[in-house]
Amino acid sequence: MAALVREMVLDIGTGSGLLAMFAAKKGATSSAVDINPLAVKTAQANAAANNLSIKVIESDLFDQLPKSATFDYLLINPPYFAANPKDKAAHAFFAGENLEYFEKLFRQMPGYIHANSTIWVILSDDCDLEKIQEIAQKNEFLQKTIFEKTKWAKRMLILEYWKES
Repeated sequence: MAALVREMVLDIGTGSGLLAMFAAKKGATSSAVDINPLAVKTAQANAAANNLSIKVIESDLFDQLPKSATFDYLLINPPYFAANPKDKAAHAFFAGENLEYFEKLFRQMPGYIHANSTIWVILSDDCDLEKIQEIAQKNEFLQKTIFEKTKWAKRMLILEYWKES
C-alpha cells in the first residue's frame, strides 16, 4: 500500500488495532471502532506502545461517530458467522442470526463515505458469501474480490465494495 498521507482511514472491528496502526504508520489519519471495550483498550495500548496517534472509539459500527465524519478508506474485519452473539466478546465472531451486522453495516455506510472511498472487507468461505452479497446489493453496493488465498483448507478473501452511482 502506498503512503496514505492525509487520508482518513477507519478500521471497523479493530480488535488489537492492527489495521489502524498499519494505516497510521503509512501516514493516514487513522480512527478505529470496536463494540468490545477490551478491544478498545487493547487497540489504544498498542497504538501508544508504537507511538502512533489513533482515535479509538467504543462503537457498534458507526453509532458513536460524528455524523459529519467521512473516510477515504474503510478497513473491515467483520464477524461473519450466522448466530447471535451471547456477549461483547462474541461480537467478534457472530453477525446475528440473519447477518444483521451486515444489514446495519451496508445501511449506515453511505453516511460515512464519498464517491472515491475504498472499502475493503476481509471474509472467509466459512460465511454465507451469497447472503452478504445480497445484503450489499439491496443497499446498492457492488463487490469484487481483490485478493484470495487458500490456507489450511480455508479460503480467505478481501472484497472491495463501492456504492452504485
